[in-house]
Amino acid sequence: MVFGSLRWPLDEEKRRALRDIRLIGEGALLRLRVPAMVGQIAYRLEHRFRNVLGSAEVGGPLSIVRVQWPLWLHLTEEERMHVVAHEHAHVVTWSEFGTVVAPHGAEFQAAMALLGYRDAGDELRLNRKAQEFLRERGNKVANKNDKATLWVKDGYIFVKTPYNPEFVQELKADIPSSMRTWMGVDKVWRIAAAYHEDLLSVVKKHYGEPTILEQETQVVVVGDTGNDPFGAMLRVAPDDVLKKVYRMIAAEIHPDKGGAPEAMIVLNTAWSEIKKERKL
Repeated sequence: MVFGSLRWPLDEEKRRALRDIRLIGEGALLRLRVPAMVGQIAYRLEHRFRNVLGSAEVGGPLSIVRVQWPLWLHLTEEERMHVVAHEHAHVVTWSEFGTVVAPHGAEFQAAMALLGYRDAGDELRLNRKAQEFLRERGNKVANKNDKATLWVKDGYIFVKTPYNPEFVQELKADIPSSMRTWMGVDKVWRIAAAYHEDLLSVVKKHYGEPTILEQETQVVVVGDTGNDPFGAMLRVAPDDVLKKVYRMIAAEIHPDKGGAPEAMIVLNTAWSEIKKERKL
């Protein structure tokens, strides 16, 4: 099975799950009186953690039904049938009426009724089960000793953390999309330096005190933040590595390296103030 450029090996348990999803789906298509659609749907296991149990796509030579593998393992047989029926109701509704209709509108509800699901509360209970599972998993991850790691490069703050869906949700809520970038290849967030306080706040909430990584891979425990992005990075460094952190930042933002002169002024001002505060 292919997801983008990644190929996931299918063990026997996953093959069995895909077979079950296909059989349940084909039964749903027959009950919805669209037998011609059997064989026109591809089935996939979604390995990313999301707060939905499944998804459906129409268009192209094949429609696609995805079921989230990590959550599938925690569902009862009845719940699994409900999830698959739900996604096939989407496929049939959008195929018959077009994607302009509301995802859970009257057409979808009619399809679900034909499949024997008339209680909208069932949908809510399934959604809550997915959210509770992710919340529990997120808490387990957050309670580990793993820490978040931060470093500065090219005027940005980079952060790498153990996966926690609640951290990701809060990060997106606190920092505008134009100020953050998810770098999927390296699995790190790149955050505009102006949002250093928001970033550190949400990092500390979910992972405790993070660490700051120098270019030479020496690690310094992060403490309190300052009032500017460069001052914040300096203030978290102990005295014995303060100069190294200053040089690391300066090497990234110096005008000779293409940085803005104003940024260097801000850094030097913070550097002078911190040395004075610490009597260095």
